[in-house]
Amino acid sequence: MNCTECKEKLVELIEGLLSDTQRQTVQEHLKGCQQCRGEFKELKELNERLASDGKTWQQTDLEDAVFNRVIRKQHEKLKQADRIGRQFRIWRQIMNKPITKLATAAAIIIIVALGILLLQNSATTVYAIEQTIEAGQDVRFLHFYQSSFDSITTFKEAWLEYDDSGQIKNTRVNWYNQPSGDLVAVWKEGRTQYWVKKKNTLKFFEDEIYTKKCVGFAKRYDPTRTVENMYDLEKKGDVEIEIQEPDDKTSPIILTCTWLTNTYLTEGTSPQMREIVYVDQVTKLVTLIEIYEFKDGKYVGLGVWEYPDYDTLFEPGIFDLEKVVPVDVKRLDLMTLDIGLERTDLTEKEIAVKVVRSFVQALIAKNYDRAIKIYGYEDPDEKEGLRKRFEKLNIVQIISVGDPVSPPRMNSSGKLRVPCKVELEKDGQIIEWQIEGVFAQRVIGHPNRWHVEGKFEK
Repeated sequence: MNCTECKEKLVELIEGLLSDTQRQTVQEHLKGCQQCRGEFKELKELNERLASDGKTWQQTDLEDAVFNRVIRKQHEKLKQADRIGRQFRIWRQIMNKPITKLATAAAIIIIVALGILLLQNSATTVYAIEQTIEAGQDVRFLHFYQSSFDSITTFKEAWLEYDDSGQIKNTRVNWYNQPSGDLVAVWKEGRTQYWVKKKNTLKFFEDEIYTKKCVGFAKRYDPTRTVENMYDLEKKGDVEIEIQEPDDKTSPIILTCTWLTNTYLTEGTSPQMREIVYVDQVTKLVTLIEIYEFKDGKYVGLGVWEYPDYDTLFEPGIFDLEKVVPVDVKRLDLMTLDIGLERTDLTEKEIAVKVVRSFVQALIAKNYDRAIKIYGYEDPDEKEGLRKRFEKLNIVQIISVGDPVSPPRMNSSGKLRVPCKVELEKDGQIIEWQIEGVFAQRVIGHPNRWHVEGKFEK
């Protein structure tokens, strides 16, 4: 039993409405959870006060219909106020449970008073996650930054644009201070533009899997969708969300979301994660998200997302690199390349083995044109450099090509690592060479073709 499930049973535990098995399960959770024990204690004390304050109601002859009407009216008022937070979800549970008439009557006194207070003074309202979800529904332009805790080597800047129906329309990501230089990637209505500044090239391609990645990127880094996903996972019991609402109205509301399982936001599994979300008290929009990974018995910071503004119109041409890059930048259309091998009816692992084996066989036969085609390239000017590199290798024979495996955290990239061992002649001697970093993957823009990737240098 997790904390969410336990808290839903606390009122029934107090009222003695649980079965023996349910009661034992809740009590076992309370033994090991200080937070739930604290909430249970508060509810017990509240129940005792309600019973004491409501004694005068025992002598009345109110009919059940009157009770039901009062409860229904107060619930409608609270719903209209749209200020039902975590504590009022507990009250809602009380109203939905078959507790004693005495406790119900006494609870009405408190609910009426609190309901009127909420309706009259919004400054003292309780925050609810639904407010952040609603506040971000109409956002069409989103600009944010992503960086690591310990350096700016992974610093990114991104822009997202949605259409009127809320579907992602355009994305742009700038990578700064990368080993390969600054990079800019734009996805615009299915077509990708990729600017590698250091190589002075602008690449174009259309790829269904890359499109899914861009849509997934938008879902993952849009703060409203992130919070909405957290909220849905909390209902399923996969995460636990703690809300801290400070008395100081200039300080942010803090949501601490801890994963109770290994299922993270993306497909596949990841180590247990924690996200700390900072929400502006006035706008109810997210301003900052911190990401942590549970490692070696503690949470280690992975990255920070900053959201400085919402719905600020972007500069013209921000999603059209073809018009804004310098005129001397080389344009490369990857859709015109004839590289890799056809997959035909092979499985992904079978085609991965085939392309690696075929590539090495081409090197053994010194058929460098075929080797270059299977290896793949993006710029035709790279072909001569590849030929010179491959000519330095004198592979005698293949010893083994092992079973392909998905590299950690790459199971959605379509890239497979393929173990490969060969005999190599070097300085007049035959030696064994376990080639490191050999991968097979889809050709961008050509989903039925696969090619080889790796350094292949000895």
